[in-house]
Amino acid sequence: MKTKISISAVVTFVFACAVAVLLNSCDSPSPSNQSPNYFTSLKEAFKHPERVHILSLSGQGLAELPPEIKVLKNMYQLHLTDNRLRTFPSEIGELSKLGFLAAGDNIIDSLPPALAKCPIFWLDLRNNRLRHLPEELGQIKTLEWVNLENNQLSSIPATVTDMPKLHTLKLKGNPITNDELEKIKKQLPGTKIEF
Repeated sequence: MKTKISISAVVTFVFACAVAVLLNSCDSPSPSNQSPNYFTSLKEAFKHPERVHILSLSGQGLAELPPEIKVLKNMYQLHLTDNRLRTFPSEIGELSKLGFLAAGDNIIDSLPPALAKCPIFWLDLRNNRLRHLPEELGQIKTLEWVNLENNQLSSIPATVTDMPKLHTLKLKGNPITNDELEKIKKQLPGTKIEF
């Protein structure tokens, strides 16, 4: 008895095998978790401030970030998602290498103007309680990607037009009127605005 096998079944089988091989060959531990510069505890980070490049404090129930965060001068990634933060200390502005800040799923209702001193290129503040953004935000010339989804923003500062590298701005879930949205689009013609 001969069995007919369709070409599409063969292609699907070959594709599935190739994906399995790739996944197995790429299934190595994350370099960040293995790095001596990756920390998940403020206490440990403060013991070795010069070594901290990545600080991951997500899901730790933090209600505040201490002002001593300023001693982590070499930190370029800060993960604060899923905590109880209301704002950041103004000392965050002293983190001269901070390029990545993820602080979604908190209760942040204000941002310190000092945040504009950081060379941030990736900023995630989704699912917070922001009603307004500081005008100084426009001073962050390095910003490329910003997620402000599900906050309480009805507008964004006109200074965002001063962000030459901004290519993505996520605003879904904010009470922004159509008129305001059109104004934002005109201010940022080269930016992908998701609303």
